[in-house]
Amino acid sequence: MGGYMTKSERTGGDVWSCKNCTWIHEPKAAKRILEELEKIIDKATMRDLQILRFKIWMEIASQSQ
Repeated sequence: MGGYMTKSERTGGDVWSCKNCTWIHEPKAAKRILEELEKIIDKATMRDLQILRFKIWMEIASQSQ
């Protein structure tokens, strides 16, 4: 999704870097994420948010093909 694996400066372990990721800042993506967040924000876990981000990325990626 525009990122890559890199080494953590803090722990030295592998972490996901979103440094070159820009899709989430596109108005279409940001609007969808905010709409979905409003539905789950009170009970959402970090995993829920990761799944939401991936789901919306897949949706937007499939529309641009």
